[in-house]
Amino acid sequence: MNIKILPTDDEVLRIEIVGNVTRESAAGAQDPLVAHLGAGVFSHAVLLSLQQTMYVDSSGVDWLIHCHRRFQSAGGRMVLHTLSPSTQQLLKMMRLDKVLEMEPTEMAARQRIRNSTGNGHGPPPLAPASSNGAARSPSSHSESEAPHDHPTGP
Repeated sequence: MNIKILPTDDEVLRIEIVGNVTRESAAGAQDPLVAHLGAGVFSHAVLLSLQQTMYVDSSGVDWLIHCHRRFQSAGGRMVLHTLSPSTQQLLKMMRLDKVLEMEPTEMAARQRIRNSTGNGHGPPPLAPASSNGAARSPSSHSESEAPHDHPTGP
């Protein structure tokens, strides 16, 4: 699995998962989101695209649930959107559409966040974590910056 941090124009973080979400890609000493965005990521609103994810195994499902719980505990929010048909079918079959927040499009996911928080604004945006694991200051992250690929698996 690769994590792409997409440009944003507000305080909502946009992330895309590319590739399979499996035991190999979700396992490790550190959560892939924390590895790229720092531990503070869970206090933010995140739009997580799974459009480029064709396969999610049981460990990948566990990772999504674990992330969902961490966002709830930290006062943040994770809304999955634009799921590939196979990923959407799997999560619905497991009835996780009743647990995880899922929307058909990024626009619908963004609207869900705005409707529940009033204005869609939360803490200031995080920038990708530096090599020492700390998030860069928001001023060092250009909003017009191209997406970044962050491989997390072997």
